[in-house]
Formats: sequence, C-alpha cells, structure tokens
Amino acid sequence: MRKSKASLFLMELLISLIFFAVAGAVCLQLFVASHNQNNHSTQLGDISVLLTNYAEEFYANDSITEGTETLYYNNHLRKCSNIIAIYSVTSTISSDDSYSYMHIAVHDMESNDSLLEYDFKKYNRRTYGSQE
Repeated sequence: MRKSKASLFLMELLISLIFFAVAGAVCLQLFVASHNQNNHSTQLGDISVLLTNYAEEFYANDSITEGTETLYYNNHLRKCSNIIAIYSVTSTISSDDSYSYMHIAVHDMESNDSLLEYDFKKYNRRTYGSQE
C-alpha cells in the first residue's frame, strides 16, 4: 500500500507558515520601536530648538530680570495654558558681580519626566562711567 505524500506537504507548508508568522511579528515589533524612537528624537530636536531660542534671548538681552518663570507649550511647541500643555519650560535666572546664569528645564507634563536641562552663563558687560 502506498502512502500519500499530501500529509508531508501539508506539514511542510504549516511549518513554513509558522516561520513566516513569527518573522512577521518580529519585524512588526522592530518597525513600531523604530517609529517610537523617531518620534522621540523629533521631539528632542524640537525642544532643543526651543532651548536655543531661550539661550539666544538670554545672551542678547542685558536687561533680563532675575527670578523663575514657567511657560507651557502644546505638542506643536506653541505657548498655551497649563491645562492643555504637554511641556513646561522653567527658566531660572540669577547673577553675581561678573556673570549671569540661566538654568532651563523642560518637563513632559504627561509623564512628569525631565526631557532636557541646560545651564547658560554669560559675562555681564560693564559700561564706562558706571558706578560700582
């Protein structure tokens, strides 16, 4: 009596389908992870541009007052109220006789994580004839 080779063919087909299903699941996880990493790096790039703007204003303006200020931004990095904010940017300015210091911290409001923190320092220019 001859055995049918159909059962062997079906077994090989089933094994190959399982292999491709597992490979597809792994590839899908890799694509999702790369998409999340791309979104995170885009977010950090946008926030670093925002910090650069703060730094340029700090270095260009000699009349910045000391203190702490918190501003809130939405997901498009536009100023908004703290109710709908995604990011909060806290800037603290202090100075001594020769230097002014600025500390900037960006926080994610949804997860309360600190995304970026940076310190800036500039020399306080003196004009001739100023009283010391």
